[in-house]
Amino acid sequence: TTPFCVLISIYAVLLNKYTLTTMFYIGVPINLRDQLDLQKTSGYFVNTLPLLFDFTDNSLTLKKIILNTKKQFIDTYKYRSIPFESIVRELSPRRNQKENPYFQIAFSCDDFETGLNAIVTSPC
Repeated sequence: TTPFCVLISIYAVLLNKYTLTTMFYIGVPINLRDQLDLQKTSGYFVNTLPLLFDFTDNSLTLKKIILNTKKQFIDTYKYRSIPFESIVRELSPRRNQKENPYFQIAFSCDDFETGLNAIVTSPC
């Protein structure tokens, strides 16, 4: 398990406890520069992956939440090159022009080696 999975899981637990929301998405920006054909191209190549957190089961331990997060991230990561806008267009959720269609909060953890100062959270 990576520090990212641990930190976003703890963040999700805090969101669950303070908002009393049992099911929500957190947007995770993903760098697409790992694709060889994009490495020498200038521009902003980031996509957003929506990760679902489900706290409807009150018996979840932190360890189980972290393992669920890790599994979901791995399952979702393989679709990182599909633009978020395409997912929204295909699924056609009910839209509220004031909010992002799937998540209202994002979590980013850049270059973990620099320490906890690198963690950035922001409302969308």
